[in-house]
This record gives sequence, C-alpha cells and structure tokens, in this order.
Amino acid sequence: MTVGAFVIRHRIAILGTTALLTAAGAVAAVRMPVSIFPEVAFHRITLIARAPNLPIEQTVTSLTQPLESAMASVPDVQTIRSNTTRGGAQLDLLFAWDTDMVTALTTVQTAMEETRGVLPTDAELDARLLDTSAFPIIGVAVSTTQHTLGELSDFAIYEAAPQLKTIPGVFRVDLEGAKVREYTLVVDPAALAAHHLDLAAVEAAVRSATTVSAAGQTRDDHQRYACGHGRPVGGRCLLPSG
Repeated sequence: MTVGAFVIRHRIAILGTTALLTAAGAVAAVRMPVSIFPEVAFHRITLIARAPNLPIEQTVTSLTQPLESAMASVPDVQTIRSNTTRGGAQLDLLFAWDTDMVTALTTVQTAMEETRGVLPTDAELDARLLDTSAFPIIGVAVSTTQHTLGELSDFAIYEAAPQLKTIPGVFRVDLEGAKVREYTLVVDPAALAAHHLDLAAVEAAVRSATTVSAAGQTRDDHQRYACGHGRPVGGRCLLPSG
C-alpha cells in the first residue's frame, strides 16, 4: 500500500488527530508563561557584606573569614569563592545541582544571622539567590549641571528610587555612583584632656545631636504632621505625613 492510498483510506483519523493536536497546541500557547527572561534556577547564592571604614586587612579577619567559616557548615555547599575589598566582602556559594535552592537560601540566611555576634556592629549583610531577576534590565542615568553630586544623590536615594520601586513588576532598584553625605569631625586631643573626655563620649554626643526621634503626631489646618525631637541633619524640616 502506497502512502497516498494509506492517507486516503485513513483520512478521517488523520484529520481528527491533526485537529486535536492543533487545539492542544493553541491551549498550550495561551497558557505558556511569557517573560523577558526565562525562569532559570542557578545553583549559586551570593552573600554581600559591608562594614564601612575598615581597612582591607581588618576586613579579611573580621568580616570575610568568619563568614567563610559559617558558610562552610551549610549543607550541599561545594565551593566557596570570596572577594574582599576595603570595607566589604562578597562570597559566592556554589551548590550541588540537586539542591533545593529556596531551602538553601533560608539556611544561608540563618547561618549568616548567627555570625552577627562576631562581626562588626555596623556590618550590613545580604544574601541573594542568583536568578534572572538579579541582573538589571533597565538603566536610568541622572545628571545635572545645576546641583552638586551630594544633592543629586539625595534626589536619587530619597525621591527617584522609592518612586521606581512602586512600579508594578519592579523587584529591586540598585543605585550605583551615588554619594552618601559624610561629615568629618576633627578632635583636639588637648581639649579632650582638658574636659576629661574620650572619643567614645564625643561619638555619643555627635550621635545624639544628629538623631531625630519620633514624638507622636499632631493635626493642624486639616493636615497631620509627624513630630520629633532632636536636630535634623542639614536643616531639613519635618514634612506632613498625610
């Protein structure tokens, strides 16, 4: 029997099968998830630690090494790679391919929190599961010739970034190149000795003078204001809260 004769003889069955496959393909195409990047599970977790103002030698001993020791006890970790810079460290944890990465991320976060007691008090820790959302897809550049870099950074940190985070579908907004305002205090050793003070007392006084604490709310002219006590940095006034 030739192919043509077979098709003619079973044409109803062939047409029915073709129709069913076409309908199944149409249903699958409608239900198929569509995104810019496919959902890919990388078996890698990145741990980022920051401790500002630490020299690189002290960063290694007080930040990188304690975290490496803690991460070595995490189950299914095959390789740990670390990169240390001044005041910061990055650890890349590579896991076995059959590892449940959501559970692994929870375990890494738990081990990370357990090391806080031996890390610098101002250390900032963040653990991220490497997936397609870890890579930026849109870059926004902000520039001006009428304001300083500090003023431009304040706009990006306190105004632009919070607004971008409210856009539906935005997972994270990272800032690069922003300059956080810093102030340097020069201490006179002779004056400290004359007033029987040490650097810890000066630090506590500066921290107290630049901290604004909440003291409640008040209403005036159909607006609600947040009240605080202390001295706002930069001479800024408290804005209405609603």
